[in-house]
Formats: sequence, structure tokens, C-alpha cells
Amino acid sequence: MKPEKRLDNIKLMERVDSHGMCSRILGLSDQIADALDIAKGIRLPKRLKGNISEVIFSGVGGSAIGADLLKSYLARDLGLPLLVNRDYEIPAFTGNSTLFFALSYSGNTEETVTAYKRAKKRGAKIVAISSGGKLEALAGKDAIFHIKIPQGYPPRAAISFLTIAALGVLRRMALISDRSQDIRETADVFKKMALLMGPSVPFSSNEAKRAAAEINGRFPFLYGAESLASVVTRWRCQFAENSKILSSSNVLPEMNHNEIEGWESFRKSKDSFIALFLRCRCEGERVARRLDITKDLLSGRGVKTVEFTARGRGRLSGLFSLVFTGDIISFYLAVLRGVDPTPIDTITLLKDKLVKEKT
Repeated sequence: MKPEKRLDNIKLMERVDSHGMCSRILGLSDQIADALDIAKGIRLPKRLKGNISEVIFSGVGGSAIGADLLKSYLARDLGLPLLVNRDYEIPAFTGNSTLFFALSYSGNTEETVTAYKRAKKRGAKIVAISSGGKLEALAGKDAIFHIKIPQGYPPRAAISFLTIAALGVLRRMALISDRSQDIRETADVFKKMALLMGPSVPFSSNEAKRAAAEINGRFPFLYGAESLASVVTRWRCQFAENSKILSSSNVLPEMNHNEIEGWESFRKSKDSFIALFLRCRCEGERVARRLDITKDLLSGRGVKTVEFTARGRGRLSGLFSLVFTGDIISFYLAVLRGVDPTPIDTITLLKDKLVKEKT
């Protein structure tokens, strides 16, 4: 079946997507509204007040990508160092002036639970965010502030809850200004994009469906400015988890100083690869020029290139608009490949093996 017929066949799409990933993606606007309500309801305990020297977000996988987006979003506004920690270990400088976010959607991620325990020993100011699990239980036992977010989502589909809850904490601690307007604009952008890229929009006028067809059967290389590093990472992760394919990602200017030479080896197999360029107003004039030249160089060598541009006026909506685009493309790519995007059997198998080794 041709890609356009497959992606316009709603019944086939529903059969492949037996766990409802598409509805999760299309529902991001409503999720943001719910997350904003949670953020507005945050009341911080007195023990979290006081001097803050740095902010650490500790998490992995789908629970950490929201922290990456916050780092991109707040890079020019937050007057403190912000680190995303993806490990059992925590930085040596963690101490009583560190604001430490323990992020685990399930609440059972062993890396995050271990990092939480180490941060507690160091006397860090801890905020735990989860839908329950061990993290909630530990926070209750240790009298640590915990924000409970709704259950029932794959972690990668709960990105708004994790991101906006953390924004709410930073606002309550007066580390950032009120971001409600940015959040509401992002929800509006999601609504508009769902109308433009949803399953009912035909292939002929659906940017996401056409992009999935271009990518299918090729190895994707993902490129963007350093300011979009979080989004580039999100696309790679969604291709892996939703579409069940590998991809490569890099950012500019760094890519121009090494990886661009590696394309020399693909001259004879250029049809097997595709370069996807993520663009936004935040990239800066010189980096924008680098992206233009890099795209032209690859196109000139016969490599298929596709460009995607951020939407919305604000920085948060721009970042999240590209997240939405990557998410829905990864879904359509899964449909083309005939794989249910929700199950993550290999990840589950790996976790089960780790648990068995501890017992």
C-alpha cells in the first residue's frame, strides 16, 4: 500500500495504534491546561526557601527531556547554572544551596531514586515530581516536597506535566517571572498544529505525513542550533521509542567542526540517508547562516534534506511546536512501519533483568 493511502486510512491507523499514542500527542493542548492548574496550585514549604546557587534536574528518558526543554527555554533568563543530570551519581558540588529536582514519571526509575537519596544526604533542597511510585513514598517518609502528576501516560507522553510543574516551582521560588502567558500560547499553538497535522488531514496537505513518507526507509540525521539541542534530542528519542528506528543527532556550530566531513563516506549511498533541519528564530544570525550553508552542501551532494520551522511567537511555544511536529511524524512513521508506537518491549526487558539481578 502506498504511503499516502496507508496514512489516510484511519481504520488501519487505529489498528496499528492499539494503545492510543496518537490521541496522547493530539491531546497535548489539554495536557498543558491541566499542567498549568497543577503549577498554579503549588504551595512550597518554608524549607525550600533560602539561597539557591544552582538548579539540578535529575532524571532519565522521557522524564528528563522536559528538563532539557526548560534548560533551552530559560537559558537567557535564569541567573543560575542549570544542569540536567542523567545518572545514579550526582555532581560533587551538590549541597544545601542546590535546588534539586528528582524527576521520574513512574516514580520507580532506579537512577533517579538513587540520585534522590544522594541529594538528600548532601542536604540539597529537593523537589520530587512523579505520578506515584517509590519516589512519592520516599518523599513522604523523608518529609520532602512532592508534586503528584496524573497517572496513565507513557513517560514520553507526559512531557507537559513534568515541564510545567517544574516551571511552577521556579516561579514560586521567584527564580523566574510568571510564564502563564507563554504556557497558554503554547497550548493554543498545539491546538492549531493538531488541526493541521492530525490523522483526518489528508496526505496531500499534511506536512507531517509527507515527512514520515520521506523518512521511511532512510536513516535520519537530525540537525539544529545549540539552542534547539533539547528538541533535536527529543526527535531522536521519539524515533527510537515510537517509530522503533535509529537516528543520529547533532547541533551547530559543533557539527560544522567535525561531523560534516563524515558525509564524504555517504556519496555512493546517499539515497539511504535523510538530513532533517530544525529551525527557529532563536538560532542567531551566524548559526542560521551555518545551517543554510550546511543544508545546501548536503543537498548539492544529492542528500535528501527537509526543513522544519518553529511556530508561535514565544520561545516556549517555538520549542514545543517542534516537539509536536517530531512527535506526530514519529507516530506516522510507526504506522508506515506497521509497529505500535506505545510498547517499549526492549526497554522493559532490560529493566526486568536489572531488577532480577538485585533480588
